[in-house]
Amino acid sequence: MTALAAGQSAPNFSLADARGQTHTLAEASRIGPNLLVFFKITCPTCRLAFPYLEKLNQAYGDCVPFIGVAQDSAAEATTFSRENGGASFLLLADPPDYAVSSRYGLTNVPTVFAIEKGGKIAFTSIGFSKKDLRELAQILADWSDRLVVDLFPKGDPAPDMKPG
Repeated sequence: MTALAAGQSAPNFSLADARGQTHTLAEASRIGPNLLVFFKITCPTCRLAFPYLEKLNQAYGDCVPFIGVAQDSAAEATTFSRENGGASFLLLADPPDYAVSSRYGLTNVPTVFAIEKGGKIAFTSIGFSKKDLRELAQILADWSDRLVVDLFPKGDPAPDMKPG
């Protein structure tokens, strides 16, 4: 099984945040496009990606909500985000059976899905890739009607790619 690709419908889900409040993708997709970020707190590639995802969230998150889906508890995800870029986006917990991750065909984390209003996947990225993150920044800028944020200024130490 491989991660769902562009053009496929994003499966709906209902997951809880650290306060126990339930959130659904159907709700979020009715309002507009959004970004799903699947991750695990023990994943070094997730640690690498999180500050760049937060930079995207700071630039576009008010127009395109970001939803982090942790393969851990919501409390652990919140701690992880504070330690790795301070993600200010919504963090939800995929239950221990990883039911939502399975429906999305995850084989590795981080995996990112850009989801159009209405629930169709526009873009999928697996692992850490500067090329993919630049493409994602362009998609988010287009959806937000804003300029593209420069994720990797000259001298940025991140590798071009790192598998998840």
